[in-house]
Amino acid sequence: MGAERETTSSTSEDPSGLDDGGAVDECQQWVLHRCRGDTSDVNGTAVPPTPPGEDWERAINFARRHRIDMLLFASIDRDTIGPASVREAVERMETNTKRQNLQMAAALIDIVDVLRDNDIPVITYKGPVVASRAYGDISLRRFVDLDVLVAPADRRQAIETLEAAGYERRKRYKHLSEVVLEHPETGTVIDLHTDAVPDDIPVSLPFGELYERRTRVDIGGQAVPALSLEDAVMVHAVHGSKHCWYRGEWLLAVTALIRQSKDLGALFGHLRANGCERMALCALIITHRLFGADYPESMYDVVERESSEWESATATAAQFTQWITRPEWVTDDRSHLEGLRAQLRLCPSVRTKVRFFLDTVTKPQEADREFVSLPDIVSPLYRIVRPVRLLYRYRESLNRG
Repeated sequence: MGAERETTSSTSEDPSGLDDGGAVDECQQWVLHRCRGDTSDVNGTAVPPTPPGEDWERAINFARRHRIDMLLFASIDRDTIGPASVREAVERMETNTKRQNLQMAAALIDIVDVLRDNDIPVITYKGPVVASRAYGDISLRRFVDLDVLVAPADRRQAIETLEAAGYERRKRYKHLSEVVLEHPETGTVIDLHTDAVPDDIPVSLPFGELYERRTRVDIGGQAVPALSLEDAVMVHAVHGSKHCWYRGEWLLAVTALIRQSKDLGALFGHLRANGCERMALCALIITHRLFGADYPESMYDVVERESSEWESATATAAQFTQWITRPEWVTDDRSHLEGLRAQLRLCPSVRTKVRFFLDTVTKPQEADREFVSLPDIVSPLYRIVRPVRLLYRYRESLNRG
């Protein structure tokens, strides 16, 4: 992982004071350290070439759940994998992922071309774009769809253009400012966005400003328009925080992007101005504790350890660290409520906390429409349906405190 191998500061001290509390066992820790792209842990001790107890199946399953299996496979010698059936399975997974990623990267290039030919400004992000930026290789990250961002005013034309290119509309997620289209022959799925972040997140990122700051990223021989590094860090930090960083690959990607910044002061100034500093700090702290990744060398020149931002990020990271190795938390109602409290800590002001809370409990989502079907004429009532449904679902957890 190229970005992770750059010169960094010492990791012998953890200023966050964060302890994983035994949440990570030896096998999981082995996977996390191997995926960091180094051969030694935070204490300089060599990371063994094989998992504890030669439990390859458990190590691979853990890596796949966190979408870091391709990074794991890239870090190990094939001859160390046993038995042969596991080695063959790893080779198949690598081959299939590389083939699929190349096909999807080619599809993304075609999508950009067809939108550009119709005078529709477009920005790409996530998927092969973040794989190329974070790891220098689109085959090192698994992804299942392609995320494309257009201006709200261009949404209808973009959909019609993609439909003319053979794509069919599948779903619309209004609260995510997203339309899903799929090509019936190739199976390529496009998430067409008009906002880089969900509308229940108190962060404003107008498309025009993002487009002015855009850069270009190579995704396999051809460059596509992409978010600037500063905006990419911000958007991915928001995405990970919204989902409580339950997928390890998100942490590695954001950390790798942050470490590529040549002006950390400007980067964190941009994050701070847009209310995302705590979210990015939270990712850095968790990645340090779980993966053993160094903090950026000059981070303490731009972030005060005693600041409220650092304290809030540390407290939230402690909670998320306990969850990241527990797959059951995703369906645990109690954890969902604790996750909301943790997300509120990442909001930088009372105003943004209030806005985030109100949007979370009142803005309708698909589950609310499935809970009760209302005619379009009274669809605004879903803002009442949602809090009622949430109270009904989480009543037992609320009663327990």
